[in-house]
Amino acid sequence: MSTPSVSAVPPPSTEPVYLQKVAAAVNAPIPHIYATGFNFGVTGTDVIVAFEANGLPQCVLNMSYGMAKEFAQKLGMQIQQAETDTGIRFFTPSEMDIAFAKAHAGNK
Repeated sequence: MSTPSVSAVPPPSTEPVYLQKVAAAVNAPIPHIYATGFNFGVTGTDVIVAFEANGLPQCVLNMSYGMAKEFAQKLGMQIQQAETDTGIRFFTPSEMDIAFAKAHAGNK
C-alpha cells in the first residue's frame, strides 16, 4: 500500500494579481529606493523623473507620456483611497513648506 503523495504546488492565491506582483517586486533582489523629493524633465517622447533623498540624487525613471499619464492617474487614485480609508488628508512637501514658512513668519 502506498502513501498518498503531497503536492508541492501551493494553493492559488486569493489576492488580486496586482498585489501578488507588488509582493513579488518587494521581495525580489532588485534595488529599493526611498525618495523625499523629485524633479521632472521631458523630451519629445518621454517624461523623466529624477528622484532625490535629502537633496541627493537617488535614481532616474524614464516613462513614455502614456505610461506617465497612467502612472499619475493610478498613483492619485491610491493616495485618494488611502486618505478616504484613514480619514486623514496627506500634505505634500510643498504644502508643508508653506505652512512652516507661515508659522516661522508669525514667530518673528
